[in-house]
Amino acid sequence: MVAPGFVFGLVLPLLLRADASADVGFRFASYIDNYMVLQKEPAGAVIWGYGVSGATVTVTLCQDQETIMKKVTSVKAHSNSWMVVLDPVKPGGPYEVMAQQILGRKNFTLRIHDVLFGDVWLCSGQSNMQMTVSQIFNATSELSNTAAYQSVRILSVSLTQAQQELEDLAKVDLQWSKPTLENLGHGNFTYMSALCWLFGRYLHDTLRYPVGLISSSWAGTPIEAWSSERSLKACGVPRQGFMPSDLETGPSEYSVLWNAMIHPFHNMTLKGVIWYQGESNVNFNRDLYNCTFPALIEDWRQTFHDGSQGQTERFFPFGFVQEKQEFHASVESAGAPMRPLCSSAADEIVENYCSNSQQTAILRQLPRLEWLLVAFLPQRFSYLHTCLVQPQMMGFPRSVGIKQQTLAMSLTQGCPALSWL
Repeated sequence: MVAPGFVFGLVLPLLLRADASADVGFRFASYIDNYMVLQKEPAGAVIWGYGVSGATVTVTLCQDQETIMKKVTSVKAHSNSWMVVLDPVKPGGPYEVMAQQILGRKNFTLRIHDVLFGDVWLCSGQSNMQMTVSQIFNATSELSNTAAYQSVRILSVSLTQAQQELEDLAKVDLQWSKPTLENLGHGNFTYMSALCWLFGRYLHDTLRYPVGLISSSWAGTPIEAWSSERSLKACGVPRQGFMPSDLETGPSEYSVLWNAMIHPFHNMTLKGVIWYQGESNVNFNRDLYNCTFPALIEDWRQTFHDGSQGQTERFFPFGFVQEKQEFHASVESAGAPMRPLCSSAADEIVENYCSNSQQTAILRQLPRLEWLLVAFLPQRFSYLHTCLVQPQMMGFPRSVGIKQQTLAMSLTQGCPALSWL
């Protein structure tokens, strides 16, 4: 006889899932919250959420109790979702966003405060992106200076998987926040991503307006987990393979991270993406990487453009990191796998592109794509993870923590990232 509690445990998720689709109540999307950054002009920021089918929703943008604009829409019957696109707004703030749902005599109001307009960047990849600020060499100095960067807002996505594309995030580790010692250095490989933070902090120093940073990464994951089913199919990726056990630390099932950790942002207006991944593909579908990587870029760009009603640029900036070959030659004798002529970004990210000029040309044909060459510190440091340092630290090679500044300017202002080479 099956225990009643066991049966209820099986039924409860089904009830919750049905409730989520049939009567979700009135709310903003999970990542629309206090302290967030919305994309500035010339794009229009998307505000969306869930409500009662057939209800009217009015979204109002206010500043200092003055109404800046109003947008009216209705809740769609099939998805119980609503969406508006704000008129373009100059960088700055703070603003308040209010959403009001009216259905008959029922009236519900939601508010989020201290909202800024600036550039919104999505940071994704595996362990080199997931490394937190507390893990960099000068963490104490970096964490002590958060008061100067209260207009750089951070959000960190929980490690979750899904078999189907989710419209909204299932869970968030760190909701939109102002940076503090605690949330920047929460713990190893938790939040906040060091590379994402250093990238955004430098943008703020240079551009002098708000920056929103979204960290969505998972250590030890192959590109297949971050790719949609359609992009993998386009590259002829065989049915689910198996990563070598000595490499796998995160999920490798196809599309599960795209579904749960990337696709939920497809309605959001973004400025661009930075990406640091590849080591997990050294011995896993390596020969297909010269298709799966550009296919991922193309698919992300199209999906975000369509989901945001055309507000995210069709060819938004996409930056990634590449590492120098000299290091990999030095660790080959220590048992590390042989690398091709040019080591890939984020430990192997462009290994196939760098191996010959024809493959490099494939990447160069993609618009608004920038890659950044970095060097590892000496061999006494782990070969799997680049060392992040700040420009003021002397006696070390230029590393990701310094060179990401060049990448930032290349992506936002067209300066050549390869000028460091």
